[in-house]
Amino acid sequence: METLTASTPNAWEMLTMSKSVIEYAKAVQESLADLGAELSFVPDFTLADTQIKRCVVVPIGVEKKILSRVSVEKTYRLDVAILHKIKLSKEVEQHIPAVEDVANRLLTKPILSGVCVKTEISPLYSVEAILQKNLFVGIVSISIKVVS
Repeated sequence: METLTASTPNAWEMLTMSKSVIEYAKAVQESLADLGAELSFVPDFTLADTQIKRCVVVPIGVEKKILSRVSVEKTYRLDVAILHKIKLSKEVEQHIPAVEDVANRLLTKPILSGVCVKTEISPLYSVEAILQKNLFVGIVSISIKVVS
């Protein structure tokens, strides 16, 4: 039998945490609707799926930190990927502004009860995906902070 401690999350807490991450991912997806953003838990696309530019939101996790006896800081982490099949490596440059645009649009944006406090573009694009699959993949990692 497993021993539970104060730091062991119970099933309800885990469900609530997962639901919250999903809610924030859906909110980011909605804020990027003009890019055709879609929510994906397992982003695995064929090259045929990437003939058109895709914007994919992926929930990554949540960090909780106690600030005082009555307040908790939560940081929700999501990745937003821009995917597009390219024919030549010289086409990479034309896709970089889309990745930067996502980062700029989300930074400081209110999302549900939080605010996007950090965007990180890493990688700006995947050299490996370009060399192996002729696929442009740019990733924006975002952090949404909520204090309750």
